[in-house]
Amino acid sequence: MPIAEPFINLYLNNIILYEQVQISKKFRVLISQSVRLMGVIDPYNVLNEGEIFVQFYIKENERSEQYFNDPKLKVYRDPAYNLNKAIIKSKVTIVKNPALHCGDIQTVHCVEHEAL
Repeated sequence: MPIAEPFINLYLNNIILYEQVQISKKFRVLISQSVRLMGVIDPYNVLNEGEIFVQFYIKENERSEQYFNDPKLKVYRDPAYNLNKAIIKSKVTIVKNPALHCGDIQTVHCVEHEAL
């Protein structure tokens, strides 16, 4: 039964929202060698099921050399932005956030494709 009093309704909604945020913070697990990415659909429809394309820029710093020696990465120079670009070419595990179902965790192949 909904509460008719607007102040109490707003107060209870804020308590519920606060508790949800606190619960999500408790369940956050930090994993080494992991990153947070935002994905988009395949705009050219070239990827098969179980494949993803991951590309990122590498900032110039003292740790950037580790990327050049990694066999799972293809690193090249992007003259348009004057930065190094890396494409992941290996098997990875992806997790939807928040992961509420076992189907939200998948192991997929990172591939390189000309159109992307």
